[in-house]
Amino acid sequence: MATAQRDRFFIKLNPDEKAKWKKHAEEIGYNNISSMLREMVRESIASGTTGNELKDELLKIRREISAIGNNINQIAKHSNQTKTAHDIPDLSKIKKNIARVVQVMRGRIDN
Repeated sequence: MATAQRDRFFIKLNPDEKAKWKKHAEEIGYNNISSMLREMVRESIASGTTGNELKDELLKIRREISAIGNNINQIAKHSNQTKTAHDIPDLSKIKKNIARVVQVMRGRIDN
């Protein structure tokens, strides 16, 4: 049985922030912002995490993908100089896919 909430905790948000938080809470299955925040804090306390672990991991992956992109650029440069580009199938397609992944990750991390 759920314990009745007795104390209140207030957070000041501008209307845009409040709308975004409410929409996010609903998208991930909560009825309101309060229940989402209570669950997030409980999870943080129980797991001992701060919530930055995922962001840190995404940044690490983004750096690795960037390094892969640099390697592809070096391969492309070498193959263009030695006229062996036909030996590397779909190089431009691979490069475009990596660029898309990086763009999606930037959007996730920056938000």
